[in-house]
Amino acid sequence: MYKLVKHCYTQSQEDAKNNIEAVWQEESHLNRYLLNNKPTKVLSPEYLWADYDAITEEMKVIRISQIVKNYEEVRPNGGH
Repeated sequence: MYKLVKHCYTQSQEDAKNNIEAVWQEESHLNRYLLNNKPTKVLSPEYLWADYDAITEEMKVIRISQIVKNYEEVRPNGGH
């Protein structure tokens, strides 16, 4: 977990230094890390569910929920 978080952090810092912002921010860095470091276990969708998606029968528990972001508020470059 430490290596994953460190990778995402350092890559985000490198992007910021070069005035670059990944389209999906830290998720882009996470995907790159997982591409190069295959996980031993894949979690079900209940570990990252979007509040704006319809809940399916398979979803018994929503463990981590994602809300719609106001990109104008949370991104330093105004959402672009």
